[in-house]
Amino acid sequence: MPRNIPAGLAAHIASEATSLAELIRITPVVGSILAFTSHTQNLTVGGQLYLSRPGMRVSLVKSNLRMEIDASEGAGFFQSGTISLADVLRGKFNDAIFERRFCNYDDVSQGGYTFQSGYIGRVSVNDNVFSAEMRGLLGVLSQPVGRILSRRCDVRRLGDSRCKFDMTSTQLGTGVAFRQSLTVSVVVDQITIQVTGASIGSDGGGSTDWFRAGVMTWLTGANAGYESEIASTSLGLGGEKTLSLLNAPGQDIVVSDTLYAYAGCDRTTNHCFGKFRNAAQTNGNLVNFRGFPYLIGDDLYLPADNLVNRAPPGQGT
Repeated sequence: MPRNIPAGLAAHIASEATSLAELIRITPVVGSILAFTSHTQNLTVGGQLYLSRPGMRVSLVKSNLRMEIDASEGAGFFQSGTISLADVLRGKFNDAIFERRFCNYDDVSQGGYTFQSGYIGRVSVNDNVFSAEMRGLLGVLSQPVGRILSRRCDVRRLGDSRCKFDMTSTQLGTGVAFRQSLTVSVVVDQITIQVTGASIGSDGGGSTDWFRAGVMTWLTGANAGYESEIASTSLGLGGEKTLSLLNAPGQDIVVSDTLYAYAGCDRTTNHCFGKFRNAAQTNGNLVNFRGFPYLIGDDLYLPADNLVNRAPPGQGT
């Protein structure tokens, strides 16, 4: 397989003694480009400044002519101004594009040679060390394409172009907003907060867990502009509303932080029919349900008494 290596760099690689350094450039979906080098000093190659990160370790990668995925892993320590724990927890590097190159650090005018590029996959954190899966371009071929048959709705995000529900509207009958502007009044711990301004609507089944499986968008504070998933809602004896998050946000939550909280959906016909009703859709959003509620599954083999009086979708279980 031909390699597009600049002539000067190719001659250097073929020499008896080499002075090679690795270059890594990361382009997040949102935010500025990050560029590092394994060399002990900063390098500028092709107009890009690569910051010296000798502590960063990237595993070797093996490529071949077959359709096998070339994958590697990068690891390093958090450093202020480059990669922080907050960046990882916020999901800054999800689906980021990376490029790995070699250069001659004694003569950067020879340019660089790209030997691997692709997308960053799972990022994990252990103490003060992060590790990121670096998947080659063929990794895209291993991802599922199209829809997966499921009884539950498979819209990517509640209120998107497939769901079509207006999340800025209010629930018919209760007047409760599906998107609410809230303020943090008490920080219980890293994933639990009490809020003011929250109202609870009906899901058609008597539950008060209005925001469960919803999302919140931070409007102010250190997490402004980022989202958190909501695990559950609870009501205290004094009427206080508590939200529990699925994961801690990247930065500390403080009292007076403001946010938008969006009502959650369990992706079943019961919620689509009974909870998401407004003035425009008095019978719920069932017409836009993107699941297959009558899909035959293992329950076909349940005892007959468990199948008696089964209600149609949107009218019980």
